[in-house]
Amino acid sequence: MSTFFIRLTRYFGVLACLLHLVSCASTTVPQNHRGQSIHDFGFIAINPNEIVQVYLKKQSVPSQAGGELALTIYIEGDGANWVLQMVPPRNPTPRRSIVASLATQDRSPFIMYLARPCQFIDISQIKGCDPSMWADRRFSSPVIQLSNDAIDKVLRDLPAVQLNLVGHSGGGTLATLIASTRNDVRCLVTLASPLDISAWARSLSVAPLLLSKNPADPNVQLKNIRQTHFFGENDSIVTRESIGNYRNFSEKTDFIVIPGFDHTKAWADQWAILQKKSCLALN
Repeated sequence: MSTFFIRLTRYFGVLACLLHLVSCASTTVPQNHRGQSIHDFGFIAINPNEIVQVYLKKQSVPSQAGGELALTIYIEGDGANWVLQMVPPRNPTPRRSIVASLATQDRSPFIMYLARPCQFIDISQIKGCDPSMWADRRFSSPVIQLSNDAIDKVLRDLPAVQLNLVGHSGGGTLATLIASTRNDVRCLVTLASPLDISAWARSLSVAPLLLSKNPADPNVQLKNIRQTHFFGENDSIVTRESIGNYRNFSEKTDFIVIPGFDHTKAWADQWAILQKKSCLALN
């Protein structure tokens, strides 16, 4: 057995030993759209005291497609609904998560669920969070860096790993921005995600996110990454107009409109089919 797999076995062994303690330490756990805990599908929190929560599928063994190890990362959406159009929620944790549903259905051997800043943490910790991180700064450089730091903590004891990034709604927007800052992403999949946040704001007649980065910015470099961007035909929150001036792609990119889908309906139920239509199927 290679040194890497010995280390990986020990790594997950330690995680399994900590499972009981982690479960007690975290008061909120991601739930899928049916209300089932992500823990029920073999995921455990590996950093319960951080403001960016990471859940890893225990007993995962990295796949080696084309000689490369692959980790698929599912990135949570923007979280809880706003109280009013101009008032963000005090707690950004979503009650039920489409992204958790996607992650728990994935049969790939190495899966990570990445929450957004201050989601799924104790109320006492939320008091120290800056609400702008889930408001006008939700796609800012500090948020992107926090996400990258969380990913890198998982990867630091592993050899070279190629990443697949998947995100729904704002999670897909963040995934796009994360991909632009890394050189280890081979597949990017977004579902109902704004790719031009300025065009998206105009389409809804809401204030633009001036303190956030925009994936449509020409300085965002993504053209060497395979991309699949899904949109719901009946989505009134993220319409096809939200593609806007997004041009950071090559012939490796597909834009697919799914009939009958809105912003939330059917994404989780049809994920197994959509996976086969995405760049994930090429891994």
